[in-house]
Amino acid sequence: SLPVGVTFAAADVTDRAAVTEVLAAIPADRPLTAVFHAVGAGEDAPWTELSPGELRAGAAADGARVLHEVTRELATGLRAFVLISSVTGVWGGTGAAVRAAACARMDALAGHRHSLGLPATSISWGPWATEEENPAARRHGLRPVEPETVWSALREAVAGAAPCAVVADVDWERFHPAYTLARHRPLFDELPQVRALSAAVRDPAPGPRAVLGLAGPDRHQAALDLVRGTAATVLGHTDAASVAPDRQFLELGVDSLAAMEIRGALERATGLSLPGTVVFDHPTPAALARHLAATAAGGGTPDGAVPAVTLGISPTDRNPVGLLDSLYREAMGTGRIKEFLELVGETAKFRPMADDVAQAGGPAALTTLADGPATELLIGVSGLTAGGGPQEFVRLAAPLRGARPVAAVPVLGYGRGELLPATPEVALDWQAQGIIAHAKDTPVVLFGHSGGAILAHRLAVRMIELGAPPAGLVLADVYPLDDPQMAEWSAELSEGIFDRAEQFVPMDDSRLTAMTWYGGLFWESPRPDSRIPTLLLRASEPLREPAGGRDWRSSWKAARDVVDVPGNHFTMMAEHAGTTARAVHRWIEELAR
Repeated sequence: SLPVGVTFAAADVTDRAAVTEVLAAIPADRPLTAVFHAVGAGEDAPWTELSPGELRAGAAADGARVLHEVTRELATGLRAFVLISSVTGVWGGTGAAVRAAACARMDALAGHRHSLGLPATSISWGPWATEEENPAARRHGLRPVEPETVWSALREAVAGAAPCAVVADVDWERFHPAYTLARHRPLFDELPQVRALSAAVRDPAPGPRAVLGLAGPDRHQAALDLVRGTAATVLGHTDAASVAPDRQFLELGVDSLAAMEIRGALERATGLSLPGTVVFDHPTPAALARHLAATAAGGGTPDGAVPAVTLGISPTDRNPVGLLDSLYREAMGTGRIKEFLELVGETAKFRPMADDVAQAGGPAALTTLADGPATELLIGVSGLTAGGGPQEFVRLAAPLRGARPVAAVPVLGYGRGELLPATPEVALDWQAQGIIAHAKDTPVVLFGHSGGAILAHRLAVRMIELGAPPAGLVLADVYPLDDPQMAEWSAELSEGIFDRAEQFVPMDDSRLTAMTWYGGLFWESPRPDSRIPTLLLRASEPLREPAGGRDWRSSWKAARDVVDVPGNHFTMMAEHAGTTARAVHRWIEELAR
């Protein structure tokens, strides 16, 4: 090996004079032949948390530009100009706005140099194998690139003709379904691995694997072992014993991404074709195992399966689950949502009604989502959209595990076979009695988002009337149902609700009729009640800039505190749920002092 000398020189790479001075000091007998410049991996944040002056990581791209200009001016005989950046500049990354922009600028600079006939290679790297490996990246399908691969890929990229390259060890079966979970993204459509995945979805394996080919109790036990082992692997547990058969998936921490991974793994293991919502249709490992065993016994068709009604749906759309679901899709595609809701509102009147809590089968059963030493119990009040349910709060609860108890209360009538409440009082009493029984003597803080916030406020008032007042109330991006802003955003709201609901639950007739029924029950805006300590959480981004530049942010006259959190109406509860959860946790701690 050749001896290598190393010289360290301190200079701000964005300072043209400083860089020029450093380069001028290079000995003539050892001329500059290559430049390597990297984007730092420092702290980052989403766009909503940054001001223009805080885009410090953008200096990485500024430094690359200075190096480009100075080396051209010095007429150095460069053989390589290498820019090291991250794949976040290619396909983005939650909370990595600064780095993504800087990396994209690196690619643009490499392309510019290439057009000038100058050497340039911008390499966007996936995660590297380090002592502090990121388990979230591996879970999402990005395996760490090993050191020997880094060096060989670097040599190949620099020697190649293309100005930009991506080097990442991608598990496409994990990464691509997660990347396209909310909507179709065509970036990777032409890759052979992705095309093979798409073909596998269109042409699933012909029948159940041998693991479910057993008879009677043996088949169910095999299915249960498979489900528990799969869930444990997806959740990062070392032992399937941590996945109790009768514990709800939501309580285990299964969010929409984990549910999709479990479903995909089960399909590969069994050869069965399973709906995207199968994990939440069968909410415990035992229930899902029974479904798998019954499906295998029936040759791939579960008992009681309802054939889909297609009514003009294109082959590329998800399979509808009922007549109203099909009509909902048609209404979305033709801009006739208002007419559709009027139709479903009339249909809902034919559903059986409960005149009291006893007739509804007893009070609500809450779903536990997290536990911790904090005194106050945070309870999510499910929203009023067709996708409403305890699953809305899984991401919110995840950062609070080990810190605060969190549970969620459903809405009466959304589950198959449930009665609708005949009056608002029945709906509220069903939830209030369930909360009181679940909480016992624990102080309760209610949390509601969007339409669920309207319901949470009504529920808080009802609990005061029942002699069990909540300790606090958190309203996240609340708007009255008749707010003009909601009408202006109707297309964005409908599309967002539709995309997110289908990550968890099917948009079946029960949910669609319940949604319109509750819209009628709670249409009038409630009077804010100053007796309840209230936090208003507001999204920092609009779904779309409002006409006339008017203020689009939600408001609540009785709010004691107002906190703006990252994201828009939807992403504040999804991609930015961690920040939202921490804001709620801090407020409750201050409330208790």
